[in-house]
Amino acid sequence: MNYGTSNMDYRQRILADYSKPTILEIAEDIGDDPRKFKDLMDLFTEGQWLLTQRSAWAVRAVGKKHPRLFLPHLERMIQMLTEEHHDAVARNNLALMAEWDIPEEHWDDLYAICFEILENPQKAIAIRVHAMQILSNIASKIPDLIPELLLVIEAHLPNGSKGFQSRGKKLVKRLNKIHLNGMR
Repeated sequence: MNYGTSNMDYRQRILADYSKPTILEIAEDIGDDPRKFKDLMDLFTEGQWLLTQRSAWAVRAVGKKHPRLFLPHLERMIQMLTEEHHDAVARNNLALMAEWDIPEEHWDDLYAICFEILENPQKAIAIRVHAMQILSNIASKIPDLIPELLLVIEAHLPNGSKGFQSRGKKLVKRLNKIHLNGMR
């Protein structure tokens, strides 16, 4: 299916053909247009399980190219982390946020949510790894958070998957370096 760049209903496209080419076409169609992106975010945040799960992929594809489009939606994305959704929602939201420079006014809420996610071994590994990265990103800007975060990450390393251990070790090394430089 080739929809070109017409402003076709994203809902129908995502539900009719959930494939990488369709997702990339939607992302290309949206480009850096805030109105089109809002249409996609409305689908992503409306709460219908299948649509939310499937639109997460398109949201992430756009977010990688145009992170500034998310600023008006960031508060809602953070709120979604506290709600029951398909794992794809948390995984994609956290993956994007882990790559961004989150505005300071969102640090407190996001840090608390990510800390809870990291501490929950029932959460999927990818979700916990992205949460750990966000915690590290915030803690690197607020060094007083580093000692507690180091303790928690190190406590979870022995029972973590290979991916969790790999990211955790890198973040522990990075946080220790920041912490030691701050103590000098």
